[in-house]
Amino acid sequence: MRLHVTRRLASAPVTWGVWERTIGRDDLIPAELLLETVSGLGFAGIELGPPGYLPQAGFAAHGLELAGGFAPLHFADADA
Repeated sequence: MRLHVTRRLASAPVTWGVWERTIGRDDLIPAELLLETVSGLGFAGIELGPPGYLPQAGFAAHGLELAGGFAPLHFADADA
């Protein structure tokens, strides 16, 4: 018996330099271009990235599925 396994890969905004400490900079890849690029490279999904960066409604338009969330944890900032 042979088992057929389909592998699907996902990406994340952090791969493109977008994370909680870079959000808000004007030199980041625009969210729409990131989704277009990730899809064009053949990825099947993407992580959310920092809160407010990626529009969830845009995933399906680019053939991408949500592959993970993002939770900024403030280990060094007790007030956060």
